[in-house]
Amino acid sequence: MLRHYLVMALRGFARHKLYSFINIAGLAIGLLAAILIVLYVRDQLSYDTWIPGTARLYRLERGPWMQGQGVPRSAQCPFPVLSAVGQEVAGVKAVTHVLPETMTVHSGSRSFHETATVVDPNFFQVIRLPLAAGDPARALAQPESIVLSRKSRAQALRLFRSDRKDPDGEPGP
Repeated sequence: MLRHYLVMALRGFARHKLYSFINIAGLAIGLLAAILIVLYVRDQLSYDTWIPGTARLYRLERGPWMQGQGVPRSAQCPFPVLSAVGQEVAGVKAVTHVLPETMTVHSGSRSFHETATVVDPNFFQVIRLPLAAGDPARALAQPESIVLSRKSRAQALRLFRSDRKDPDGEPGP
């Protein structure tokens, strides 16, 4: 029975080529659109779900309006804007700045040009990132202090290793 239906479908495709092409192309485009929509929605709903407590976090974006063009968005807002939002908007409990900066990092006699994310001292109270070690309340208490992720172990070794050797032959911290 299935063979009969398959033969009839192939005969129909051969007899009505343009009509068959339009139907198959429409089906393919519809499936592609559905798959892209599902992937987009999945991405939007899964954004930052690995960070606990992100249900009430919001990102403030700004963008200049240009005649006849789209609005380019950026999450880098001037410092007075976030301070005003924290003071004037009802329901805002805390604000924090997150700015990528290119800077020169000095470690002993060595210097490195690095791109670092500069944040406020209250960053770990607002955005509760999981830390492998240390106290989030005191992680950024001192000026010019840093926090490194576990994935940046190679960068930490490059920045903070010394030329001396430990007794077991490994480079020192």
